[in-house]
Amino acid sequence: MREVTFTDVPEVDVRFLHGPSHHSGAQSTRAHLPHRVAPGETYTDAKVDYVLSTRLQPGTTQ
Repeated sequence: MREVTFTDVPEVDVRFLHGPSHHSGAQSTRAHLPHRVAPGETYTDAKVDYVLSTRLQPGTTQ
């Protein structure tokens, strides 16, 4: 059994800094972990899957 304990609530921010020729996205799924964790609480068997994707729009050269 794996465990994780957060001493502080993490501040998470995802930003995409690009021009109109890009399309980006991110998505995460969690198992055994709430959306906002509680400091000092131990979570067991926690898992986070994170997908980050980006693509150029047709006709761009960047």
